[in-house]
Amino acid sequence: MKYGNVWISTCQDCGENEGGYFCQVYADEEMSKEIDDFCIHPEDCDCTDEKEVEKFIEEYAKMYQ
Repeated sequence: MKYGNVWISTCQDCGENEGGYFCQVYADEEMSKEIDDFCIHPEDCDCTDEKEVEKFIEEYAKMYQ
């Protein structure tokens, strides 16, 4: 999904971050030029609430604006 000047993909995480998300940041719409990745930990965000996850991602993406 596009957030400002970047595209970010998400998938549910596992292992020690189970219940959270693994996210990859791309410079292009084709998502072929990865520039960053990050995790959303369940203790940092209510990962059961899609709006909260979206808000977390939007805040993270601001560094690329």
